[in-house]
Amino acid sequence: MKVTWDGGTLKIELDEPETQKLLGALKSGDATAVKVLLSAAGLSNLVVGIVVAALVLHATWEAALISDADKGDGVFLTQPAFPLGGAVVVPQTRYVQDIPSDWASRDTGTFVSDHGDRVAWSIERGAIPAGVAAFRLRDEVADSREFRLRDGTGGEWTVQARPGTQAENGLYADQLGNGQQFTFRRPTGFLDVWTDAFAIGGIEGVRGGDRVTYTWTA
Repeated sequence: MKVTWDGGTLKIELDEPETQKLLGALKSGDATAVKVLLSAAGLSNLVVGIVVAALVLHATWEAALISDADKGDGVFLTQPAFPLGGAVVVPQTRYVQDIPSDWASRDTGTFVSDHGDRVAWSIERGAIPAGVAAFRLRDEVADSREFRLRDGTGGEWTVQARPGTQAENGLYADQLGNGQQFTFRRPTGFLDVWTDAFAIGGIEGVRGGDRVTYTWTA
């Protein structure tokens, strides 16, 4: 179980066994069991009390929503505007994250974030002059998407594409092995605040002359 709070939304990540335990407790109306489960995450008694109260208040409804959100890998329980957002816990589907560190050794593949973002990559080897590498973002979803391109020495650029378009930037070949990460981002929430979806390393596997295309599909 993992808990995060960004100053607004409280997020509790439950794996599949934890999700099933929570569902069992909610369906039986066992508030004590819900409290014991959440307390295991190291939450304070105050936080546990607020979340348990919200879950138990609408136990049947919450259990149905959690069951619907659970696709076999658990759920995220989110409480917006915590602790003042009201007695509502919103479940979201949890996906098993798949971000291979050796992705650049393969010509094609797909990154999957723990929120279900899917970004396919393809690498065209030797497609451009050997002194540079190109990184292209293609947006096939309904909202804009971006990634932060970094050179590993402090330089950082945003590559942003609108729906149905693509954008591109690049690095010199001698900048590819600096241990940097690229961060993929998307707008979230009512105000479309840009949020990190996932990050990748392994940039050193890209060689000068390669063109990498990231296609955001979900």
